[in-house]
Amino acid sequence: MQNKWFIKVWFVASMVWLLLPESVAQPNLPVIKLSGTKPSYTIGKHTAVLEDKTNQLSFEQVRASKARFTLSSAKNLNLGFSDATYWLKFRVKKTDSLSNSWLINQDYPLIDQVILYYKDATGNWQNKRNGDMLPLYAKTLPYRTIVFPLNGLVTNKTYTFYLKVRSSGTIQLPLYIQKIDYYHQQQVRTEMFYGIFVGILFLITITNVFLGIIFRQRVYFFYVLYITGCLLLYTSLSGHTYQYIWGNLPEINNPMLIISMGMFITGLAFFVQDFIRIKNTLIKVTLKTLALVGVLLMVIAFVVPYNKIVRWATLVASLTLLVTLTAGIYALVRKQASARYFVLAFAIYALGALMVVFRAMGLLPVSFFATHAVEIANVIEIVLIAFALSDRYRREQIQNQKAKAQAQREALYAQKQALYIQKEANENLESKVQVRTSELELKNEELLKISEELRENLETLKATQELVKYNANLVSQKNRRIQDSIKSALSIQRAILLNKEERTHILGEHYIIYRPKDVVSGDFYWIKQIGNKVMLAAVDCTGHGVPGAFMSLIGYNALEKIIVGNQNTDPAQALNELHEEIRSLFAKQKHFTSSGMDIVLIALEKQPTGDTQLVFAGAKSDVYYIEPPYRSLHRLKGDNLYIGDLNKTQKKFANQSLILRKDSLVYTGSDGLRDQNNVNRKRFGGGRLQVVLQEHAMLPLNEQKRALEEILDQYQRDTTQRDDILWMGVKL
Repeated sequence: MQNKWFIKVWFVASMVWLLLPESVAQPNLPVIKLSGTKPSYTIGKHTAVLEDKTNQLSFEQVRASKARFTLSSAKNLNLGFSDATYWLKFRVKKTDSLSNSWLINQDYPLIDQVILYYKDATGNWQNKRNGDMLPLYAKTLPYRTIVFPLNGLVTNKTYTFYLKVRSSGTIQLPLYIQKIDYYHQQQVRTEMFYGIFVGILFLITITNVFLGIIFRQRVYFFYVLYITGCLLLYTSLSGHTYQYIWGNLPEINNPMLIISMGMFITGLAFFVQDFIRIKNTLIKVTLKTLALVGVLLMVIAFVVPYNKIVRWATLVASLTLLVTLTAGIYALVRKQASARYFVLAFAIYALGALMVVFRAMGLLPVSFFATHAVEIANVIEIVLIAFALSDRYRREQIQNQKAKAQAQREALYAQKQALYIQKEANENLESKVQVRTSELELKNEELLKISEELRENLETLKATQELVKYNANLVSQKNRRIQDSIKSALSIQRAILLNKEERTHILGEHYIIYRPKDVVSGDFYWIKQIGNKVMLAAVDCTGHGVPGAFMSLIGYNALEKIIVGNQNTDPAQALNELHEEIRSLFAKQKHFTSSGMDIVLIALEKQPTGDTQLVFAGAKSDVYYIEPPYRSLHRLKGDNLYIGDLNKTQKKFANQSLILRKDSLVYTGSDGLRDQNNVNRKRFGGGRLQVVLQEHAMLPLNEQKRALEEILDQYQRDTTQRDDILWMGVKL
């Protein structure tokens, strides 16, 4: 009977326990009482923590595991690196009706995932997600920190909240409940601080880039790499890069932090080694190794999982700072003057880092200065290092001036020695002159005899001159015959080229600049109407003068045969056949292995819409075009092959095709214009040619031609033409 009574009592007590509200079931968890007179509350010591090493517990299981929670004794939780999931529980009660605008602020942005569980007005559990693995646009409030708004808190009602936290990096949880207007005031101060911080670092970066260029010393560029790493590191840690740069690409948050640490490590290690010029082998090897590890971190940042690489990166960065400070102290002991700035700078930097650590551990009160001590220390450190660089440069200048003064003293001493030697030499010279005078008298007698012999030889020379004059007349006659032959060749070459009226009938509005180097040319143009297509070629044969002219006749006849005779209007196929034709022609002539040609071959076909289809194939030659309203010049690059190559099996030419609007401009030609040099032997160049074409594209074609010829004439003034020149422009 007594056992039955005990069982009934136990059952009733158990049911009452289960039905009690959580505020009664957990009497040891203190309640955070919100008052309108206080704008911010620290949650840390009011929080119960549950560590889930399995990462498998659900919210319902966590609520049922009340006994496993441990009350936090830290003002700001710092759980370090951990692969576990942490559940935080805390209770809140608003004690007055002064303010209803509160929020939960997790002030460390680099937490991958934070989920807040809370009861809504109907008593049902709801959740909100946040963290730097969530895109910025998906957040309830798009801020750099992790913020949850607390809406509709009822006065004197106790609310229980759960936070689920997991992160692949260090888990720091400086949690606050703050009024919204107070939070915004703090953020404005923080944004102003980081604006000044970024501005100072950016200004120092630009300054040192210019100093590195001016002084041509790599130490400045290592310093720039280090500052850039600091800038990227602290703006990543503060969440500013997430908020302003890649907030909608959260997957690159963690790799970019590793890259910034790699830049920090590599830049600092190389800078220390180059600045201090330390002779200790162990420190030098350590710094080089750390620099290489920094480069490796940047390379593998997107490959190795973040939760593994971040621990090594943090360790290497800490070791780099330790080695840096050690190297500075070593240099200071060795009495390197500039090392005093160096040691002071990194000592201040280390002090700032310690202040941040002490604040996180609760050993220092939370204040703006303590929160941003490391950034402030970093600015002071960077400015001091800039002073150190200036001091080192000043000392090097002093040493250089001393060296110059010493060199001048040595030069003056050498000059005095030279004057003394010259004086002795002059005295010796006077005695020698007397001796030489007597010797010269004897020589004069010998010269008289030689003069008689020369007179006899002069008569012989006159006879030889008459013979040379006769031979010169013969050479002149042969030269006139050669010039007559070249003029005949010029007439033949001109005969195969269409005149302006014939070209205009086929092409319409166009211009051609045609300037042979030596009367006849190795360059020629070829224009034909084949059905409804206009075939246009600009050819640059090997050589110039007579050899080039003969080669141009071969090329002209080959094009007539392949395109007109075979009715082949496909540019690439025609060039392939032309290549085989030239190869077979010179295959047995080994001394013609370099004979061939560069060529542009274009097929133009009017479309029913009024546009023009352009099909282009090129052998080491390009085509430029520009469409109305003539704002951007484009380039079609030919194949890196040339016609007639006997040295190896050549790849096939390929077509490039596009549709151009009415009134578009097409330009092409040989490389003679681009390769023309000025009096300083500097090439006209393809870049300059493109600029000229772009600047004059709005003019009529005849004015474009005149402007281009004037620019070319001015450029090659006081020098000779280097090669045959062929250039043309066509308006579609």
